[in-house]
Amino acid sequence: MAKMDERLEKMAERYCEINDLMMQSDVVSDRKTMAKLGREQNELTPIVETYEEYKKAVDELEEAKVLSKEEDKEKFNEILELFHKMEDYYYVFSYSLGVKYGEELKKL
Repeated sequence: MAKMDERLEKMAERYCEINDLMMQSDVVSDRKTMAKLGREQNELTPIVETYEEYKKAVDELEEAKVLSKEEDKEKFNEILELFHKMEDYYYVFSYSLGVKYGEELKKL
């Protein structure tokens, strides 16, 4: 998953870069550049938003792992639920990035 995380992080960085560029006056005055950046931003938005949710779920999972040492079975079930949620994000990313299931997925 590290390779996919790197790709997603680069996409998130590019998304931020596009937002910064689109606020610059010289870019705002250039319709062609704004249109190009707008299209790229539209392509990245759903992936980056899902990636942010994924990172939040990872953080929550780590927090839940720490708490699980101190809490009961209910917390353990919460961890499992977060884990399954992370798996769902992983498959959404795989699909979003055009990764085929099967052998190519195993290489990640």
